[in-house]
Amino acid sequence: MRNVLWGPEVPDHRASDDGGPFVDFVMKHNYSIINNPNSQSTFETKNGKSWIDITISSRDLDHKISDWTVTKCVFSDHSFLSFNFAIDSGPPLVNSFRISKRKIFKLGNLVADRFRHAEAEIYQIKTKKGLEDWVQKLTDFIHGVCKWTAPVKAAHFRVPWWDQELEIQRKKTRALRFRYQR
Repeated sequence: MRNVLWGPEVPDHRASDDGGPFVDFVMKHNYSIINNPNSQSTFETKNGKSWIDITISSRDLDHKISDWTVTKCVFSDHSFLSFNFAIDSGPPLVNSFRISKRKIFKLGNLVADRFRHAEAEIYQIKTKKGLEDWVQKLTDFIHGVCKWTAPVKAAHFRVPWWDQELEIQRKKTRALRFRYQR
């Protein structure tokens, strides 16, 4: 199947979203597509070429995959897809942090307000430039929400003499003060 996520946009007589169900599957299971859309074709015959062979990975492993390449094969219509896999790579680049219920509620209201009129906005778009502008506004909104929900580093971490040991002592002191006040 073809899709712009793993190959260039190619004009064709077939439906333009042949890869839709597969993309839904990839998104549902939180996989990453490793293919480079600017690579050589992964399938080639005398009738034409296509980018139909796909390499996917779980999000936990995609940061360990590098140097994905297409190598033409003389014995098959399909090319070899090769990549390097780093075994001793660091932890995944995932920022996991807890968000308070109050922030989640505020975040839900922000998103609901933003998307309340999204369908009407999309129907009003008539040009490619209009769509690109709408996507850019949506991207800016998402970045703003991410910055707003990200935890703020405390000011005492910005000074060079504050270390993890002092942070532990601070937490113990606060817990003891709270217990005393109760």
